[in-house]
Amino acid sequence: MHLKRIAIVNHMSTEELLVRYRQTTQATERSHYQIIWLLATGKTVNEVAQVTGYTRIWIYQLIKRYNQIIYLPAYSPELQPAERLWPLANEIVANHSPSSLDELEALLVLGCQELMKQHNLISGLTCYHWWPRTREA
Repeated sequence: MHLKRIAIVNHMSTEELLVRYRQTTQATERSHYQIIWLLATGKTVNEVAQVTGYTRIWIYQLIKRYNQIIYLPAYSPELQPAERLWPLANEIVANHSPSSLDELEALLVLGCQELMKQHNLISGLTCYHWWPRTREA
């Protein structure tokens, strides 16, 4: 079984989160800090759900509120280079009909692994001539 790990974008280190979790006296706030701290230390959503008793859906909602969301202007691929990769990701699943989210995730993982081998294709879609080069093509 594949365990999904979540990216936590925050302004606090795991140590700061742990201190807040331990020092907070309000129960709801304490459980929120505990969840974010557990995720920030590398626990999966399933593991955190088992430890805390919260549902995965609720944990995802908390993550969404906690993570900093930065909105970029529409139609600005140079600011959102991954937007140009969506057609490639869509192509991976276009001719399949997965019966579960796990099956869809496995299909996307395999497809992305194949795309990672096509450096010239990816850089051609996402790199712009004014960006500094960090790797020889």
